[in-house]
Amino acid sequence: MKRKILSLFLTLLILISIGGVVSVVGAASHVTLGGASKSMVKKESCPYVGCKCNHVYHYADCYYASLIRPELRVCFTSPCDAQAAGYTPCEHCHPPVC
Repeated sequence: MKRKILSLFLTLLILISIGGVVSVVGAASHVTLGGASKSMVKKESCPYVGCKCNHVYHYADCYYASLIRPELRVCFTSPCDAQAAGYTPCEHCHPPVC
């Protein structure tokens, strides 16, 4: 646990030092870096990926999620977080709904 916290802290420190503005919304539902959302954690911590342009969320391994440009990508920890942010489920991979 301490190693994971230290790793996250060092990652945040590096991002801030290169000019990224870091803000965490909700209970770490997604992370925004200087206006661009990127997942800073492993795929297990980001099971759902949303696109800012069309407000659709996908499973992280969905083909259409892989096509989302990094600056338009938003990471969600649950489908409820995605829906609360105004995102709708993908019609291809059919992620769960609340």
